[in-house]
Amino acid sequence: MKKLTFLGVLVLVISMSFLFNRCDLYPDEEDECDKTEEALINIGAIVNVTVVKNDGTPVEDAYLNVTISKTPCSGNTHGLFEFNGFTDANGKFNSTVAYYNLSNSEDGVNVVVTITGTGKTHSEYYFYSNFVHGVTTDLYVKVYDN
Repeated sequence: MKKLTFLGVLVLVISMSFLFNRCDLYPDEEDECDKTEEALINIGAIVNVTVVKNDGTPVEDAYLNVTISKTPCSGNTHGLFEFNGFTDANGKFNSTVAYYNLSNSEDGVNVVVTITGTGKTHSEYYFYSNFVHGVTTDLYVKVYDN
């Protein structure tokens, strides 16, 4: 009789351990980024900067520092690309392509343009929804230089 009771308790304990594992009883708190997860997309970004004066006149030969980086939902910015150069006669400067993988609607690409002579800085943030998988997107940034 003792063996039968022991085997019954053993079967019950083993069954309970399979039915209710620790993760089921104490679920982890859901990560905020899990709520906004999207399909992984591979994107390219080219920054097209136009520097103009307040009256709309293009600024030629403005020396720019352009940085592009990925800011994932978790907030740990990485993938920094940096471009430097002068604007042309039309006040334009174009970067080359920066490539990123985005997988969350809160993921995005941050662009910072600094006119080194004046220190004037302008930044733009582009979310996951601004991009299409496999497509290089032109990001247009207009900076007003006094």
